[in-house]
Amino acid sequence: MNLTPDIYLNSSDHILDLTFSDNLMLSNYARSRNFKLCSMIGGAESLRDLQESKNLFSEAYEFPMIESLFAIEKIFSALKKVFYEDIKDLKSKKIFINISSNMG
Repeated sequence: MNLTPDIYLNSSDHILDLTFSDNLMLSNYARSRNFKLCSMIGGAESLRDLQESKNLFSEAYEFPMIESLFAIEKIFSALKKVFYEDIKDLKSKKIFINISSNMG
């Protein structure tokens, strides 16, 4: 039984203005340190962010500031679109959904 907690390195390219090559370096660094990579997704239906994160082999996805049930539906719709060929791969991922708004 593994009692070591999973440690996630959060790649927040929207906040830090990271490029794909920056994220690739973070991904390589995470793997070399036995961390897992978590990619921040820019919006509820950001297909480009999800596809890029999938290409970086992210183990987790974070969706910040989700304000409605409609946005949650859009998240799962986008995940289905990106992982339609390999839905089993999605089962191994963690999904963090931050339900909040600008007002708190």
